[in-house]
Amino acid sequence: MLVSRLRIALLSDSQCGINFFPKLGEKLSGQIADAEIETHFVPSPEDLPLKAKELASSCDLIFVFSLYSEDKSRAEMVVEKLVDVETETGKKIVKAIEESELDDINTAEQLEEEKERLAEKWSSLIVKTLFKPGEVSPEEETREQFPIP
Repeated sequence: MLVSRLRIALLSDSQCGINFFPKLGEKLSGQIADAEIETHFVPSPEDLPLKAKELASSCDLIFVFSLYSEDKSRAEMVVEKLVDVETETGKKIVKAIEESELDDINTAEQLEEEKERLAEKWSSLIVKTLFKPGEVSPEEETREQFPIP
């Protein structure tokens, strides 16, 4: 019996400003047996949807990470196009498009801590997306936080 490996593509743009994919790949390899993890970079955030579409034929899941500073509309456009790719190809794309907080990082130690934080955060979400999709739903607030008058 032939067992195929789970293929995960990690995709980002070279303008992102941080590369935590080596740490993310280590975490995913430790959590998912026989995972095949590929890393890809494109020149700009606008190139992410096209590359995701290209990768969809050979991957089970695509993780897209990009940071934006000021132009939130540009990031929203990238997310919309990634949703279109996801719909068209039927492949799950984890869209990690966030506002950059890298301006607050001043030392190499802080950069390493941020890479570790990002790897932990996103590896957890990727594993849940693949194996426990019900756990990806938002946590509901308790009644004590929102009392009924």
